[in-house]
Amino acid sequence: MTAKKDNEYYDLYYALPWSHGSLGFLTALELQIIPVKPYIHMKYIPVKGQKEYCDQIREISGALDKNRKVSSC
Repeated sequence: MTAKKDNEYYDLYYALPWSHGSLGFLTALELQIIPVKPYIHMKYIPVKGQKEYCDQIREISGALDKNRKVSSC
């Protein structure tokens, strides 16, 4: 089966990213790469487990910096 946004499996096309494996196995994937603007930068940081993920987010965001000024809205 090939799920596309304009064929009879369109519902799977839109649902698969949030399925968490409940829809079956994804055995192949075809991606269309879209160029990004030069000011966007991404960095891949592999983590194992929720705790490590949350620790990384806190560190990267500066949430652990006690000298950080917090502005109020």
